Amino acid sequence: MLVLKENYPNVSLSEDEEEYISSLFEDEISMDELKDVTEAFLQNAGMGDDDCSQFYTLLDKKFNLKANDVPEEPIKVEPVNLY
Repeated sequence: MLVLKENYPNVSLSEDEEEYISSLFEDEISMDELKDVTEAFLQNAGMGDDDCSQFYTLLDKKFNLKANDVPEEPIKVEPVNLY
């Protein structure tokens, strides 16, 4: 959680969201659940639907990863300036 707070200081997460994100490293999670929490995180950061779509477009361009794809190998994700 510290990494998120350091890189995205303007984002405030509810206690439930913090617990959920923390649990990602402990539990198996479906891609639909991961997509839902990612979109909730982006919207909580002040992004609208168009911004969320742009996020997935950037993922596709940078990692050749579509919103519904499940990668075979782990990918390294670093903070990216969206604008």
